[in-house]
Amino acid sequence: MSTVASMEHVVVWDSEAVREFEELKNVKERKSVHIAVSFLAQTTTLPMPHAKKLKDEPGLFELRPRSGKSYVRPIYRQTKGGFAILAVSIKPDKADFPKALENARARFAHHDD
Repeated sequence: MSTVASMEHVVVWDSEAVREFEELKNVKERKSVHIAVSFLAQTTTLPMPHAKKLKDEPGLFELRPRSGKSYVRPIYRQTKGGFAILAVSIKPDKADFPKALENARARFAHHDD
């Protein structure tokens, strides 16, 4: 598990989400995710186009690095102390998004606080 803290909130990465993110080799996209996560740590909610509630997925949101111009989509939830990154979609064609969403659903309850 990896943690990003700010004066406001803590962003915790699920250990499997870290492994998924480590598969991303594009340096520009990796940097854009780190920047988006640090913005998330500074607020209670990020508005569109920086984040979006996932339709028909209670409590799940997608982080949209570079105002949605990045193809990488970390999927997260709010917790009592901040946020938890549950899964990451890293394929440019988003072919892995359904699997990332499935993983996020499965990991959701592990990050209640």
